[in-house]
Amino acid sequence: KFGHEADRQAWLLVQHADQDLFFQAGCLFILGRLIDKDETDKKNYAYLYDRVALKLQCLGMKQRYGTQFSHCGNEFLLLPYEGSIEELNLKRNEIGLPPLEEYLKLIKQTYQ
Repeated sequence: KFGHEADRQAWLLVQHADQDLFFQAGCLFILGRLIDKDETDKKNYAYLYDRVALKLQCLGMKQRYGTQFSHCGNEFLLLPYEGSIEELNLKRNEIGLPPLEEYLKLIKQTYQ
C-alpha cells in the first residue's frame, strides 16, 4: 500500500526488535499473509522467519532459508537449519536469495 521503501523500512524495524519475540512473531504472521498476495518482499519474510525460528529452537524450530550466522573471530557458522544445504539453496532460490555459498562470501566481505 505504501511502496517498496516503506515496506523495507518497516521490516528493518521488526527484524531488529529482538527484545520483543511476540512482536516479531506477530509480524511474521502478517508478512506470511502479505507474501501470498505479493504485497511484500519475500526476502523480508525469509530473514524474519529465520530470526524468529532460532529464538524458538526450544520448540524444535530451525531456520528455513539460511540467513543467520554466528561470528567468532574469522569464522562464520551457519546457525541450525532445516534439511540439507541443497534443500536450503532450493528454498533460498524460491524466495529470491542467492545460493548460500555466495551469501557467505558477501557476509565475509561485509564483516571481515
